[in-house]
Formats: sequence, C-alpha cells, structure tokens
Amino acid sequence: MISKYKYGVIGCTACRQVKGVNLDNMTTKCPYCGKTLKIKEQRILYETSNTQELQKIVARINEQLQKK
Repeated sequence: MISKYKYGVIGCTACRQVKGVNLDNMTTKCPYCGKTLKIKEQRILYETSNTQELQKIVARINEQLQKK
C-alpha cells in the first residue's frame, strides 16, 4: 500500500524510543541505541507530510514514554 504521507513515527524494537522517519527510505538507525530498523517492517504510529508536525509528535510521544 502506498501512503500519501511522506513522514512517519516508528518505535525502536530494541529500546522502545520513537523517532521520525522518511517513509520513502528502506532503513533507519535508532539515535538512542544504534539498532538498524527496516522501516517497512515497523508499525507506523503516526503519519504526516509536515516536518514540524512530525517533530512535535515525536517529542510528545517520547515525553509520555519517559513518564511511564
């Protein structure tokens, strides 16, 4: 399925932190633990076409995770 959105939010399967990604890329590296993630195999938590919105959502989700 082709998404109309360019960016997404995924969670790292190793450290559980979330990050924003370009959905056109094949892989990304987690900035927290260094694990390489295959984007197409990840659950997309949020999608957007706006980079500013992406940054806000990533920050909000990571903040919520820190409170748990």
